[in-house]
Amino acid sequence: MMKVNFFLFALIVDVKAFSLTRDNYQLSRSLSHSLKATAAVLTNETNDIPLSSIRGEADRAFRSGMVLEKNGQARAASASFHEAATLFQCYLDCDNEFQHVSMIDRDEIPTMLAYTCVRLAHLSHDALGDAKAAFRLYRDATRIDPKPSAVSYDGMGTAIEASGGPLEDAIEAYREALKLTPENHQVVFHLGVALERVGEEEGSEK
Repeated sequence: MMKVNFFLFALIVDVKAFSLTRDNYQLSRSLSHSLKATAAVLTNETNDIPLSSIRGEADRAFRSGMVLEKNGQARAASASFHEAATLFQCYLDCDNEFQHVSMIDRDEIPTMLAYTCVRLAHLSHDALGDAKAAFRLYRDATRIDPKPSAVSYDGMGTAIEASGGPLEDAIEAYREALKLTPENHQVVFHLGVALERVGEEEGSEK
């Protein structure tokens, strides 16, 4: 019987897109062929996966967060993702006691936890209006994931700008994102705007 990695729901998307939305997320990291095949099944919108069929508590909380976010219930979704993140972290810290919380291989848990942080950051910034919390979560995602996503770095930059943080830090984050996706027009735009703002501020000080 195939073990289903539920966290891959919504990870494989149109390669032209980049922005994190309810239905669209691109990891700028390599996935094995088998994981891509599993994700292709899970991202099929007609493939309904009832929560009762998901055994791991962390997997179930994550899946619940995805469903709630898609239904526009941002606060409830955030609570579910927080529960999932806590359980995944417990799994990493004490895997013998918490191995039952997820059907995902332990080696994939850091990526799972990082992606959960990204979803929380997206909700914090776009739905709940807390850019500072979003920055912390995007930053955590870059530190947790062995192969951080450009989405996390781009999110850091936009969160820094939205919270009134140092533009130099936002520019550094955008440049990290560009290293991972050099031809991404969204990141190029964000970086260009930030550089222009720095130039305007320096000009006004003279």
